[in-house]
Amino acid sequence: MHTYRAAAERMRREEEKRRMKEASRKAEYERKAKVVKALAQQWQESKLLRAFTAALQSTATEAQLSGETKQQLKTMIDWSAKHADYVDPLTDLKWTLGQFKNPPWHFGA
Repeated sequence: MHTYRAAAERMRREEEKRRMKEASRKAEYERKAKVVKALAQQWQESKLLRAFTAALQSTATEAQLSGETKQQLKTMIDWSAKHADYVDPLTDLKWTLGQFKNPPWHFGA
């Protein structure tokens, strides 16, 4: 009877280990899916910002504005273009890959 209990306990542990591995795989898949979705949203936002910047540039070029206003708009346009690059995950592929490969640190978790 002792052998039966030992075998049953071993099977229970193996089944628990299998469930834990499966839960871990599922959690990692969900984490990666969440990362890819966030990156795609950031990329979409960068495209929107670039389109806005181009439209602002075009409108400012055509408008009859004072020199000071044109300079202020140029500053805004330059900043907006840089911000679009900052938001775009395709401008730093090493960082983007790191987001996909490495789970984030959770302090205090």
